[in-house]
Amino acid sequence: MDSPPLGNLAIWLNADRLGLLDAAGVASWPNLGSLGGAFAQAVASMQPILKRAVVKGKAAVHFHGGQLLTASVPMLETFTRTTPWTAAIVMRLMPAVPASARPNVPLTTFPHSPFSGPGVLPFYFAPPTTTIAIVAGNYAADAIQLAWPAPPIGAWFCWVTGYDGSGAAAGLTARMNGLPQAVQATTGSLAGSPASGQPTTLGAVADLSNNVGVLGDLAELLIWTPALDTLTLEMAEGYLLQRYLSAPLVRQYASPRRPWC
Repeated sequence: MDSPPLGNLAIWLNADRLGLLDAAGVASWPNLGSLGGAFAQAVASMQPILKRAVVKGKAAVHFHGGQLLTASVPMLETFTRTTPWTAAIVMRLMPAVPASARPNVPLTTFPHSPFSGPGVLPFYFAPPTTTIAIVAGNYAADAIQLAWPAPPIGAWFCWVTGYDGSGAAAGLTARMNGLPQAVQATTGSLAGSPASGQPTTLGAVADLSNNVGVLGDLAELLIWTPALDTLTLEMAEGYLLQRYLSAPLVRQYASPRRPWC
C-alpha cells in the first residue's frame, strides 16, 4: 500500500511528502486529511527540521524540545467526549539531556501543562514508564484517561490509540507495532468535558510550559474519525508497519490472521 485508508482520515501528516531539502526548517506542514489546513510556524527558531532518509529511506521531522506548529483550521478542538476516533503515529523518541521522564506531546489542544482545562490528548509519551491518552477532559480530574507502558527510547515505533466515543474508560485502547498494550492504570471520574477551544498544536503545548515538547523524530501522524473498524485498522497498521518498521506483516486481531496487502 502506498497510502493509508483515506475514507474518514481527518488529519494526515507525512514527512516524506514535504517538498523540502534535508535540514530545512518546516514552516508549514500541510494536512493531507479531509480537514485540510496546515500546521505552521513563522518564527524560524521554533520550526522543526526535516531529516531525509532516516527510517527505511523515508523522511521524518525532527523536534528538539522547543518547536511548535499550530493548526491553521480547527482540528482536535472539534472533538468531544462522544467523538469516536483512531489516532496513529510513527516516531522515534530521543533521550532528554539531562536524563528525565520528559513528557513528549506530539499533538494536543491543551494550552499548557499541567493539563488544566478541557482538551484532547491522543498521545503522551513519558519514558521510561508511561504513555497516556486523554479524551476531552482535565488531566487527572474528569478526563477519560488510561495509561500504558511507554515505548523505548531511540527506537522507531508505531503507536495507535483508539476511542469508541462511549464515554467509558473501556472505550479507550492502545496498540504498539500491531500488538495490543496492557492497561497500566485508570484515573479520573470519567465525567468528561466539552472539547477545548484552543487551536491544535504539534510538537509542544501552546505556551511551552513545564518542558513539555517532543524530543525526537516524527515520520507520520494520522487521525480518523469516526474510529476505524477492525478490518480497516488492520489495513492502516499494515501500511505503517510495511512502510517504516521491520516487523512481521501478520498480526493477531479479533478477526482471523491474514497477511497485509
